[in-house]
Amino acid sequence: PARPFSVQSGAHLVQVVGTSFSVYRDTADKTEVIVEEGTVRVKESVDFAISRELDVVKPPTLMVGGDKLSAGDIGIFGNAAPLVDVIDHESLGARLAWREGKLVFRGDTLEAALAQISRYTTTRFEFLDEKAKQLTVAGVFQSGDVEGLLRTLKANFDIAYQRIDDDLILIGIR
Repeated sequence: PARPFSVQSGAHLVQVVGTSFSVYRDTADKTEVIVEEGTVRVKESVDFAISRELDVVKPPTLMVGGDKLSAGDIGIFGNAAPLVDVIDHESLGARLAWREGKLVFRGDTLEAALAQISRYTTTRFEFLDEKAKQLTVAGVFQSGDVEGLLRTLKANFDIAYQRIDDDLILIGIR
């Protein structure tokens, strides 16, 4: 309790003591916190900085208040008002599957799914049309298996792709 573990994510600080949790920050500066065991507190913070030259961490100044999350809770924090809700066991497992090298999609848009997959590879995906972006996909994929993903998209979702080079793949509807 005297030395809580803290994770800084954008303008939010997640502090925990003896728990199991996940913190994810997307490109829109939204932070998602999932608590598997124990309790965490999420607060806004200011003045957080890491000096790489001095290898020193300047502790954040915590704002008053904060949201407390317990086991089975999910919290979404960002520019809008915080949203804290209960996450069911099945969704919890799907959201934390990345710990085992798997990505689980359950009706996600292809754009959102490929954004997640891009976190685990240097490959970038560019869409040729809006229809392909909005296609909903479901399945379990290995986090770094881009070729397996492309084969599945082609066979099951009628998606065409063209590899431009090692780092860029164009995606569209056939």
